[in-house]
Amino acid sequence: MADEEEEADGWGSDFEDENIGGEDDDDSSWKVRRATAKLIDAIFSSRPDMLRDLYHRYGALLSSRFKERDINVKCSILETFHTILKSAIHSENN
Repeated sequence: MADEEEEADGWGSDFEDENIGGEDDDDSSWKVRRATAKLIDAIFSSRPDMLRDLYHRYGALLSSRFKERDINVKCSILETFHTILKSAIHSENN
């Protein structure tokens, strides 16, 4: 019984050490994905006159990211689609 506990303790600490490295990798990648969504949002905000062209260029890319696992990135993507919708409504009213 003592051997099983020692093995379990050793496996647990090894597993935790490996997990720490993986979290660092994921931490950076979600920041990059979120920054990309914010950049696309800024492009749509600054160029409403190019809405159609920009949507053809970035719309499919953004919609493919709705499956995003990180909530921060998902929120940024939804905010970008909100900007697109506001731009579309504004351009139809003008």
